[in-house]
Amino acid sequence: MGRLRCAVVTGASTGIGQAAARELARLGFRVFGGVRSEADAEAARRIGLSPVRLDVTDEPQVQRVRQRLEDESDGRVDVLVNNAGIGVAGPLESVEVEALRRQLDVNLLGVHRMVRALAPMLIAAGGRIVNISSISGRIGYPYLGAYAASKHALEGYSDALRRELSPHGVRVVVVQPGVIDTPIWGKSALSAEQVAALPERYRREAGRVLSGLDRTGLRAPSPERVARVIGRAATAARPRARYALPLGTRIQARLVPLVPEALIDWAADRALGRR
Repeated sequence: MGRLRCAVVTGASTGIGQAAARELARLGFRVFGGVRSEADAEAARRIGLSPVRLDVTDEPQVQRVRQRLEDESDGRVDVLVNNAGIGVAGPLESVEVEALRRQLDVNLLGVHRMVRALAPMLIAAGGRIVNISSISGRIGYPYLGAYAASKHALEGYSDALRRELSPHGVRVVVVQPGVIDTPIWGKSALSAEQVAALPERYRREAGRVLSGLDRTGLRAPSPERVARVIGRAATAARPRARYALPLGTRIQARLVPLVPEALIDWAADRALGRR
């Protein structure tokens, strides 16, 4: 009887992470899902996952997960899905340094901690790393600059990592969702009080953009659509370097390098009602 394939998904309590964990379990993986609370761990067990307490900003927790995987997966990890992420919103002038540090700590350094911890096991299995980026990794949307900075950094990190690990049998894939119906958008939206506390020059636009994140999420595709793409990225014999979805996001991702910056700036101005 062959070895049961092993997958690790960070941020598996809700949204894309939970959907990805379910999809990988359906595809026959034993899924270790990173969760932050005992309630989330119990919910993960009920759907057939193996929960691990994991805050990707906490190095001792990352190392405890590494040790558990050493003990329970024969020292091999077939798939690592780096999904855990947060969104910090607001005009960059008003984003506190500590908030930006937190944004990068989760969305970039959290990925790095997981890669450092699990790379030997991924190499041993000839495995796959799937990094969840965003269309914000290609376009810096106004008032989401901190989030865009973290995802632009993740894109460059993933390219370098792909080229370093490919000779050792590990594929690195980036998945770029557009706006997806997940809790991150509701958590990112600014309250009326927070918008009112911004410098006056930003209030009208910021209120329009940031208070609308909840409504945008409600119209967005489901996490299950992203999970199916993650499943393909994790199992395809020859995965693409990047998968973007839905169609509008895929078109944007392909066009951005070809379109003059001035035209993109014009489109942003128009979307904000400046033209």
